Amino acid sequence: VVERLCEDTELREDFRLLGGVPLLLSLLGRDSGRSEDKILALKSVVASAVTQLAVNDTNSAHFTQENGVYLLSKLVLPNREGDSSLVETLQRNSWRALRYLYSSERNRRRFQKVFPPKLFEQFIDIGHYVRDSGAYSPLLQSVNSMSEAELSGLQSAIEETSINRSPIFTVGGYSAHELLGSGAFGNVYKVKKLNSDHFLAMKEIKSSLPLIAGTTATEKSASIGKIMNEVNISREQLHHPNVVLYHKCFQEGGHLYIVMELIEGAPLSDIITSLADKRGRFEEERIWRIFTQLTLALRYLHKEKHVIHRDLKPSNLMVGEKDKLTITDFGLAKQKESEFSVMQSTVGTLSYWCPELVKNEPYTEKADIWAAGCILYQMATLQVPFHTNNILILAKKIAEVNYPPIPEGHYSALLSSIVSRYVLNPLIP
Repeated sequence: VVERLCEDTELREDFRLLGGVPLLLSLLGRDSGRSEDKILALKSVVASAVTQLAVNDTNSAHFTQENGVYLLSKLVLPNREGDSSLVETLQRNSWRALRYLYSSERNRRRFQKVFPPKLFEQFIDIGHYVRDSGAYSPLLQSVNSMSEAELSGLQSAIEETSINRSPIFTVGGYSAHELLGSGAFGNVYKVKKLNSDHFLAMKEIKSSLPLIAGTTATEKSASIGKIMNEVNISREQLHHPNVVLYHKCFQEGGHLYIVMELIEGAPLSDIITSLADKRGRFEEERIWRIFTQLTLALRYLHKEKHVIHRDLKPSNLMVGEKDKLTITDFGLAKQKESEFSVMQSTVGTLSYWCPELVKNEPYTEKADIWAAGCILYQMATLQVPFHTNNILILAKKIAEVNYPPIPEGHYSALLSSIVSRYVLNPLIP
């Protein structure tokens, strides 16, 4: 009955709103109260229901947040008990449900370390939203033919995906439960304050990383103090629906920790990469929806708070439910001293630099506007406007504003005009 209800597109959202997601997942974790065959049959039906519900992107995200990847991944493992045909049906249905969850960009980081490379490649190759359960048979065969050592490794990797596993480490009254990402400036973890169930994000910046300037302990301490001051400014002053909310900044064990709001979603960079891989493209309506939020946030930062981000790029823009945009990573942000002040430090990511930065000239908040133009162009073409593997040629392209035009016919003349006349135009004051 549940599976048939989930086939109704109008009822899928209602099912989630009425608490259906945790109910279904609780059935996946149930291992007693019935015969083994009945348990296998029930879980198989539940996995099929998850598949139906996961077509809705919001439902898919909720299943992932409620430990669905862990519970379903356990069911793809070989099971020596019960009817073999029931076991194989459960495995296929569980693989299918997992593949449906993976089809949403917001969920993909959950899968990055679960399956070994060859198995993960098979998993990817099936494609998005493939309903035929027979398409998942190769995955079933690969897992069932694994050696004991390979199965043990897979089981360990699956256990690492559980949101209920022991913390990775504890620092400053926060327990880290998941590594969300790593970059040039450190690691980002999903954390909880001790004695709390509310998840936050925490960036760990090691003193040896480039962001912590200086060669002596005194110089590094001064650099850390500067960053803490800038984060505290952001925490106290920045309150906007499209700007990440900071909670705390502290130093411990030679590292700097920045605690902030956890944004459930996917970086815009992942969405762009996914569309490029699938040879798809953004709908223009979606481009405007995302870009409008970005421009409103920048207006707030520049005009009301006199803050320049200085490192705008798709990986620092999180896209959540209904394309809600959030600007993150204010580690390089800086307040302007006055409305007309210019800044001279060279920061940010080169592909999104404005000509003034490339020429080592003073710049203003227009550096953020330029970067936003690069992002708008990238959403329209799935390529950065200035690209080459040679850093000197890249700098020359930016300085000369030499980039390919947006192909005609894909988007409106207005979109192309916004890029060429108003954002990627060094003559605009």
